[in-house]
Amino acid sequence: MRIVFVIVSICLCCSCGDRDLLDFDKMDKPQGWEPTFSFVLARGDFSMWDLLKESASDSATLKKDENGQLLIEYKRPEIYTIEVDDLYSMKAEDMFFNGSFPINRSYIDAGKGTVQNPYYDTLRVPFQLEQLLPEVSIREATLSIKSMTFIVMNNANIGGTLTVVCENLYSLETGDKIAIPLTLTPGKPTTFYSTEVPNLKAVLNGSDIVPLTFVLKVTDIAQMQNNQNVLIDIATAGVDYKNVNLFLPSAEIPLPQKSFIPEIALLNDLSGDFEFVRPELQITARTKGLGADFYLRPMVFTAVNAGKMLQTDEVFGFAGENQNVNEVCNNFSYDISNSNIQEFTDVWSGNKIEYGGGELRYGGGEMWLYAGGKLIFDLTLKIPLELSATELVYYDTIRDLNLKNADKILEARLRMVGENGIQMEFGIPEVLLLDGNNGLLDRIVNENPDLVFPAANEAGPANGSILIAFNEKNLRYLAKSKRIVLKIVAKSTPGKTAVIDAISRLTLRLNLEARVDMGGVVFD
Repeated sequence: MRIVFVIVSICLCCSCGDRDLLDFDKMDKPQGWEPTFSFVLARGDFSMWDLLKESASDSATLKKDENGQLLIEYKRPEIYTIEVDDLYSMKAEDMFFNGSFPINRSYIDAGKGTVQNPYYDTLRVPFQLEQLLPEVSIREATLSIKSMTFIVMNNANIGGTLTVVCENLYSLETGDKIAIPLTLTPGKPTTFYSTEVPNLKAVLNGSDIVPLTFVLKVTDIAQMQNNQNVLIDIATAGVDYKNVNLFLPSAEIPLPQKSFIPEIALLNDLSGDFEFVRPELQITARTKGLGADFYLRPMVFTAVNAGKMLQTDEVFGFAGENQNVNEVCNNFSYDISNSNIQEFTDVWSGNKIEYGGGELRYGGGEMWLYAGGKLIFDLTLKIPLELSATELVYYDTIRDLNLKNADKILEARLRMVGENGIQMEFGIPEVLLLDGNNGLLDRIVNENPDLVFPAANEAGPANGSILIAFNEKNLRYLAKSKRIVLKIVAKSTPGKTAVIDAISRLTLRLNLEARVDMGGVVFD
């Protein structure tokens, strides 16, 4: 397990001590003695909030919950986006249709077509909303028509009006049927007319057609050509549907395979035997303008390099939003009650995570769909800093050492003292000496590994002290060292969970204590 969880990151955030150690240039010339010096390598007094927030990255941040407990929160928005056209296409094609009305003298003499007794004729034309799914029944729709163009050929050379009535299209402003009157003028064989028809309501009640009624009123027959007709062509362009109320059968949308590589700075540098107690992977469904009942069979997450899978058998149901006003959020989680997320927590950072294999199903029935409607899935990983550990290992580095006269050191030891306000005990079983290129010079094993900082308890913080002695071999390499690496091992109290809150504090000081042969020191 590799996790950045800073238990005692005193050297990343704390104030540093002496870097040019054993520099005696400003001291008086000694008269032959072997004094012991104590140099501060690092010290600090800070809360866990101060320590850990320095490691938070853009995508993973350190948060405090309502009780002051710390948690890691990693967000990845829009892992899936379902568009309205994935459920039902609202793209409309341009429409074209025509009609013909025969005009003769006997027809007029019979009193039809006059102002007092208009002639009516009805054409039934398709309501062309492209249907991608079978068994679709449109109840109602709101739309606008950018351009409705009429070409009237007055072959009968009569005067009057021809009114086109759209029987189930209504104005949203007045509630009236859409009716467009066209003027017929003797001696004018062709009339062009174009208009925009915005903000319409189509009441279809399950039909797929819009009936058009043509009302012809003849007022002038002085120049009428007998046995001729009046022809009309109608074309629409730019039909823009705002919403549709319809019945759809149930259907499933497979969620495709995708991947990402999360980088979580707070989950990068620890190893050992431990686990977080309450990790949670939350999926948020944000819905607007899709008024259906949805069911999600969740996707499976796979850590490619680690060979681990996160999955749940639970199916999540949630309602959409059918007014296109406010985004509706529904949350569901992979947690310890319904998944194996505890086994998966250690592979989040730096691994390629593949996800997919789930399905989004919407139940059959009546629903509202709005142009631009979307269903968006977001991912949030929440890891409260609450854990149990038998061996939580972290390596911390003290850099840029410059040990002058280190060859005169007769004895040396590292001493860490301070106060531990964390509910975990920790010790330093091993120290590594590195050169300027991070090469390992020597490994110092603590001969007293049981000497640890006790864990804080109900009574408060615990005082502690750790001492690590250097042998003769260690001292030879100490003179060449540019970095000292501390192996820090922490563990929780057996049978208890360690809760890391924002106000828990560490007050620590790390000293290098050295007994030096001053007789051979050269002073300037």
